[in-house]
Amino acid sequence: MSDWKHEVASRLRDIADKHGGPSAFAKFLGRTPQMMNDYYSGRTLPGNRVRALIREKCGEDIEFYIMYGAREEIEKRFKKNILVHLEAWYPEKAQMLKSLELHGITTAEQLNLILAARQQMILNEPQTTYKAKGRKK
Repeated sequence: MSDWKHEVASRLRDIADKHGGPSAFAKFLGRTPQMMNDYYSGRTLPGNRVRALIREKCGEDIEFYIMYGAREEIEKRFKKNILVHLEAWYPEKAQMLKSLELHGITTAEQLNLILAARQQMILNEPQTTYKAKGRKK
């Protein structure tokens, strides 16, 4: 059994347990427990019909969770992969991202707000004028 099938089966069993167990969840979906056993064991992945039933009865987020895991975990894995590539090809940019994260800036929106606030501060600063020194004749 592949790791992915095993992970899907494990998440499916977790959701089934929250619905009263595998038999109750199968009935909730309009299936027999025997029809769901291959999914619970990880022998096969839920097909389009079963996934559509899960989406319809439990919601899109639950179907996504069963098939792919928690969105936060996926984002962490994706972000980690991006950083690995950044460090290899653009070490300065990777360091900049790490520094921003260290200061709690984790989204582009946060960075844009900070930059916009800084720009506003610059615009509101009193303007200093310099007089050119004239030459004496």
